[in-house]
Amino acid sequence: MQPEARHLRPWWPQHSLDSLEPPPDLRPWLLHAGSLTQRLQGVWPDLQVCLVHVGTGRLTPEEVVRLGCDPNTPSWIRCVSLRGGGRTRVRARTVIPDWHGYNPWSLVAGLGQRPLGDWLFQQTGVLRSSFEWACPENPEGAGSWARRCTFVRHGAPLLLTEWMVDLDVAAQPPGQGSPTSLTA
Repeated sequence: MQPEARHLRPWWPQHSLDSLEPPPDLRPWLLHAGSLTQRLQGVWPDLQVCLVHVGTGRLTPEEVVRLGCDPNTPSWIRCVSLRGGGRTRVRARTVIPDWHGYNPWSLVAGLGQRPLGDWLFQQTGVLRSSFEWACPENPEGAGSWARRCTFVRHGAPLLLTEWMVDLDVAAQPPGQGSPTSLTA
């Protein structure tokens, strides 16, 4: 049984970012279409992936709706904090529903402290959805802007949600855009 939509946090489609009015200094981070990890490493060379949770778990109601799956679907979940300059810069949550050993995303389980982006952007045959946005007034994200998108490989989804926790104005990434296909 899926949760009622009126109890879910609102996620806004990619075209709505202008009307949501994110801070101008945060906008390039939100729109960055390449590896966010690589961009962060360019600003904070000491970037570390701090594992918060890795293993099977339950999807949130928003994830159930976004992925269109049963809430009891066996799922792999990886929650990390990306820390640079002594502070958490981004929090990320990766979920892979319908988890089993032959899932096309099964290698994600062996990443350890390796950034997902380092591995993900080397893969071929991966399609990415448009970004969706969540505003700071949403409870999960501790007052930070969030973006999420789904990567699909051989028909299997991987949902990646990233909360922009502490990104300095001076550390804006150059370029914007959002390709929907990844190639190695």
